Amino acid sequence: MGPGYVHIFALTYMQACFLTMAFLDEEIIREFRENGAVCLRQAFSKEWLDVVEKGIERNMKDPGKNMEILQSEGEGTGRYFTDFANWWRITEFQEFVRKSPAAEICGKLMGSKHVVFYHELVVSKEPGTDRITPWHQDQPYFPIDGDQVCAIWLPVDPVAKETCVTYIKGSHRWGKWFYPQKFKSYTDYEADNEESCDTHEWTSLSDMKLDSSLDQYELLSWELQPGDCIAFHLRAVHMAPANNSRKVPRRVLSTRWAGDDVTGTRRPWKTTDVYTKDLVPGKPIASEKYPILWRAEAGV
Repeated sequence: MGPGYVHIFALTYMQACFLTMAFLDEEIIREFRENGAVCLRQAFSKEWLDVVEKGIERNMKDPGKNMEILQSEGEGTGRYFTDFANWWRITEFQEFVRKSPAAEICGKLMGSKHVVFYHELVVSKEPGTDRITPWHQDQPYFPIDGDQVCAIWLPVDPVAKETCVTYIKGSHRWGKWFYPQKFKSYTDYEADNEESCDTHEWTSLSDMKLDSSLDQYELLSWELQPGDCIAFHLRAVHMAPANNSRKVPRRVLSTRWAGDDVTGTRRPWKTTDVYTKDLVPGKPIASEKYPILWRAEAGV
């Protein structure tokens, strides 16, 4: 490989990075911070989508201990697969979180000086999957506190608006923490963790009867093509409809990221060990297990 080839490769890589970040203007950042969710058009190249798709396929063929099949008998022909925290053993996920623009995107949206990778989630709703994902916030499931939290919801398939995740605009700024829901039974988690140091006031989303009062809120959802993604705050209230398509699956990699103000905690309910093992209540979460993968340039 001659020096000219290296030079051309470096130029192409730099140009690709520039183009990828061109959409992160002040308006997009404002929308994320005010609305709690924003659609980023063509944020990831076909090369990155190929990496992610291979990782999803590998994960589904060789699931981890957190895998669930949520589709119930009589709910249609499709399968609702979820699994998380496998990035350390799936090389494609490692490559994506360490080398893709995802960490930088989240850092700039959050206004953080550094970005920690927290974990990834794979969700696949095959064609004909009737089961919905109930209204919830993501952060209550995790033993982390702080406001600089962001997820990137990246599908590798086209997503029609009627099957896209739906967010309640501005709900991350309600100042409310809602009990997490069990996706199998649609019931709230119960407070049963004696080690809890959580001080939030918890309420139930079911009390809000959202499905019968949605006309009171502005809802956010989009039609997405491969390369598009949604960035959202982990306390944005959202749900996901069934996949009523008879042909198109909805395979998604959702990566979760944390910024400067995020610390560990202990929720009133027991969380999976993979989340709590290296987290100290009140202390920053950055560690070997939760690596810092992006830092802002000096003076930015």
